[in-house]
Amino acid sequence: MLFSCKITNSAIQLLSTSGVDLEPLYRGVEIPEEFLRDPSYWLESEKMEQFLEKAEQLSHSVDIPGIESESFASYLGHNCYHLRSWGVLDSVLRMMQKSQDIFAQPDRFISYFVSPAPPIGDIEKSAKSISFDIPISAEEFPFTTSYLKSAFEAVPSFIGEGFAGVDWRANRMNISWAEDDQQQMFSGDNDPGRVLKPELAESIVNSLESSQKELEQKNQELLLKNQELEEAKVSLEKQIEAQNEAASSTGHSVATVVNLAQLADTVAQEIHGPVQYLQEQVMRLSDYMGRSQQLVTLLVGQGRKDKQIQEAMRRMDWNQITENYPVLIKNTTDSIIRLKTMLMDLSLLVEPSQVNEGELETVDVNDILQKTLSLVNLPSLVSCSTQLLLDRKLKLHPVRFEQAMLNLVTYSLQSIGTEGELRLRTLRMDSAAIIEIFNSSKSRTEEELVNDFSPFRGGEFMPKSGLSLPIAKSIVERHGGELTVLTTNEGTKFVVQLPC
Repeated sequence: MLFSCKITNSAIQLLSTSGVDLEPLYRGVEIPEEFLRDPSYWLESEKMEQFLEKAEQLSHSVDIPGIESESFASYLGHNCYHLRSWGVLDSVLRMMQKSQDIFAQPDRFISYFVSPAPPIGDIEKSAKSISFDIPISAEEFPFTTSYLKSAFEAVPSFIGEGFAGVDWRANRMNISWAEDDQQQMFSGDNDPGRVLKPELAESIVNSLESSQKELEQKNQELLLKNQELEEAKVSLEKQIEAQNEAASSTGHSVATVVNLAQLADTVAQEIHGPVQYLQEQVMRLSDYMGRSQQLVTLLVGQGRKDKQIQEAMRRMDWNQITENYPVLIKNTTDSIIRLKTMLMDLSLLVEPSQVNEGELETVDVNDILQKTLSLVNLPSLVSCSTQLLLDRKLKLHPVRFEQAMLNLVTYSLQSIGTEGELRLRTLRMDSAAIIEIFNSSKSRTEEELVNDFSPFRGGEFMPKSGLSLPIAKSIVERHGGELTVLTTNEGTKFVVQLPC
């Protein structure tokens, strides 16, 4: 079971404004800070409990105004309206008009904080209360359930009403509210019911919820892929360890890989880039959704698309957002696929094999190189030129070959640094297709780069340049090709030769 990082984001905001040193909090869960601050990210239930327990301890080190006898988790849930830490959900709740609208479907609210959404049963409703069974034990997750209980109590504050009453015992939750005597956020001419039709308000809420759910689903996929990375790393270590034992028993010590710790560290560094790219794309999606919500708010206030609304759309680059949103979704999905493929290719460093005929597709290498360039961040002082003259398509595994090209281009950019030159060239020479990737770096000799193609040397794992070059070489060779490197006074050139 997973809990939403809306909770961790709330805690971080509250503790940081209170002057608490957050480093012990991050060490407790071993999750990057940017993930914990992302309200659309998810955290394993055990880690969430650890996080809130540590936050409870840290809260005792400072004087938090108003907390009095409350636990930190309860105080945190009660202040959800003021913290504005729930992302799109904050906007959804502010669109509601009555407590009954919020509590009528408690499973929807719970699904924002628990994944997979737990089923609720034995529902009993009245005009101002609802009770139901929920398969989450308050005793099993005391800190998280304390937060959720308080958040339920505080939800009416989003529409200007007083706290609800929530009783959560074992697996039974009872919620009661009173709104007749409460001050309404909307009254008179400002009543949103008079400004927009209920159908439109419902449509806006559904659109916001759909966007948030899509974003959270992508982040959940990212979390699962991170778990796959850890499992793959462990599997690779076990595989090499088994080969170690086999080599030792037969006396072939030269083939033994003795530096497993360094291998594991290198794997962790190599996967950081793709994971960071995924996170950046998700954060951009979150930004786009935030600006979309602002636009929706303006449209609701005006009720029609007049000149002011058109100007607001222009200032927020609405046309660009609508064009880029599906592209970002696709790029995120592609990155996950590349990440998974890269892990599969790690095994090639130990036991290379040929690509299965059924995996090959007829593809345009020029298109692959153009796409590769679109996936990397080109420094402003690095000039890039292409001369793509290859006049026929090749039978390749498109995803894996793209990974090989991305590895070579990324390595070249890392070698160049902030200023230099990158050149890509393709051509056909007799019955061979040639791909040249040139960079202006002169930091490595040709002999050093050739050695980097084979990281296992002298029975040890010696990754001078990481895993990108060995994996690229393995992928090229799996396609029946050859990868070589040349160094000149101008820089370094990687040459890929493939049969046409």
